[in-house]
Amino acid sequence: MAADAEKMYRQILVHEEDRSLQQIIWTSHSEDKITTFCLNTVTYGLACAPFLAVRTLQQLARDENTKFPRGSSVLLRDVYVDIFTGANTIEEALQIQGQLIQLCKAGGFPLKKWAANSNQLTENTPEEDRMKLKSRS
Repeated sequence: MAADAEKMYRQILVHEEDRSLQQIIWTSHSEDKITTFCLNTVTYGLACAPFLAVRTLQQLARDENTKFPRGSSVLLRDVYVDIFTGANTIEEALQIQGQLIQLCKAGGFPLKKWAANSNQLTENTPEEDRMKLKSRS
């Protein structure tokens, strides 16, 4: 099964002391005054962004390990920004999926784009949270 943490980089706040290192300049027109903005969240496209995202999920897994042991194990082992994992039985996969949903939601990372090779893992997932499949022409 696979899932994606919705808008992950935008969910991770950069420590206030480090925000000055993420500045952008903006002007609407070439004659206008230049405005400087500090970005508060992890910025997509920076080399460090995937590391920061994965490291944040790992910390969440460590912090919540006693409540969600199976979900935490997956976050520590089967993640590179998106989650890709499996199980030996459907029952085990459903338990892992349930813990992942609760664990990631507790950390502010709702899981979307669910996909699996078994309908049992996606049938209870809201339609808007499932991976959209492209039809073949």
